[in-house]
Amino acid sequence: MTRIVHCAACAKFNLGLQVLEKLNDGYHKIRTVYQSIALRDLLTFEEADSLSLFCSDPNLPSGDENLVMRAAKEMTGFLSLPPRGARISLTKRIPVQAGLGGGSTDAAVTLLGLNELWGLGLSPRDLLPVAARLGSDVPFFLFGGTALGVGHGEEVYPLPDAPQTFILVIPGEEGMSTSEAYRRIDERLTAVERENRILPIVEAVVRGSLNVEDLFNDFEEVQTRNTRWDSILRRYSAPGGNAKFLMAGSGSAMVLLLREKAEAERALRSIRDRGGRAVLTRTLTRHDYWELTQPERE
Repeated sequence: MTRIVHCAACAKFNLGLQVLEKLNDGYHKIRTVYQSIALRDLLTFEEADSLSLFCSDPNLPSGDENLVMRAAKEMTGFLSLPPRGARISLTKRIPVQAGLGGGSTDAAVTLLGLNELWGLGLSPRDLLPVAARLGSDVPFFLFGGTALGVGHGEEVYPLPDAPQTFILVIPGEEGMSTSEAYRRIDERLTAVERENRILPIVEAVVRGSLNVEDLFNDFEEVQTRNTRWDSILRRYSAPGGNAKFLMAGSGSAMVLLLREKAEAERALRSIRDRGGRAVLTRTLTRHDYWELTQPERE
């Protein structure tokens, strides 16, 4: 009987994202706090003689340009495994080029799914070196929940779970690659000596007293805002309110954070009544993240 494994790949946004100096390797040094959310792609792995990928989004490549295929090949090469096959199916629900980590979470979960399919018996920590070779935020998706990221973002330190928050994800009017977003970072944002704005967020998470007003994202300085919905969403995130309008990662999606589900549902209706697109989801604890991400055999 053919072995089949199913996995969910959950998205993320950044509670704080501070961009520092550009390093000699061409990458920027950053400080960030990652946060998992329940919005997710679905992946299926089936035994096969060779590697192949089917993606539900026809605009995405299915060859080596796709991080899923790169992850599969990197896994066999880095671990010195004999050539192995898998028929991989990817159902996309996370918007692409949005700053939500869609490609990175798919890559990390591919490592987990193939580990299960091929019976390798590796732990998520065993897979960290492979994940780091695939992208700066791929290692985070082998932790999930709330976590501090430093270096390029690949050095990940789990934090206590931040309070549950309801999230309205508003896709950008135009996608933007991570490399293009970083290209737009100017010298003012990447000065070497800058106040550590991530530390207060980390301390608040540890204390259990996170205030949405402390959240920020440096990419809002250089990204094109989703201005069509600004007036609607800012009504819910006025100063002193219990909400925050924030860019997701390097953009181009925006997220509206609200503690009350009813308020998030009202904001969702406001956008949809005006012909807009948005998705209502929520933050995940680390336990919730692994409940969703854990590979399941058919």
